[in-house]
Amino acid sequence: MGWAFKCEQRARQFNHAEMPCLGGLECKPILFQFWDTARKAYAVAQRLLSLLSDKLHADNSEIVFELTEDELSGVLIDIALGEQTGRRIDN
Repeated sequence: MGWAFKCEQRARQFNHAEMPCLGGLECKPILFQFWDTARKAYAVAQRLLSLLSDKLHADNSEIVFELTEDELSGVLIDIALGEQTGRRIDN
């Protein structure tokens, strides 16, 4: 989980620098969202990591594991509803 200006490039960097020590896991961007500002993208990434704190890998807090599609959908809905109801996440 994270944010980047270019997600494919960031995935390659992350795979090269962070993943070898974790047994050959590979980061593949499958879901992405464009945000108006880098501040907003960072805030969303931090909110996601916060909501998924019990799923973070012990060796790298940007790696979420054992996450079902339903769990991810619930977290994304929580963030979307927060935006719609004015609970801004970038404050």
